[in-house]
Amino acid sequence: DLLINTVPARIFDRDVLSRISPDGRMMELASAPFGLDFDEAERLGVRAELASGLPGKFFPETAGYAVADTVLELLREKEILF
Repeated sequence: DLLINTVPARIFDRDVLSRISPDGRMMELASAPFGLDFDEAERLGVRAELASGLPGKFFPETAGYAVADTVLELLREKEILF
């Protein structure tokens, strides 16, 4: 099993990490403060990889367009941009 996190808020605490399969792996794509408690993962023997900024490192143009589209949509929703 592979769990990939993109949420930059601590959502994978001891309770969640204790349910990860011993053969499972977690990949953290979010920016700090990260969703994964790496210290707790290590204590529980959960294999976890930090890969922050992965989309921007390997696909910078596509990642840039995705961020720009999201920002524009948020501005439209708040009626700041028409």
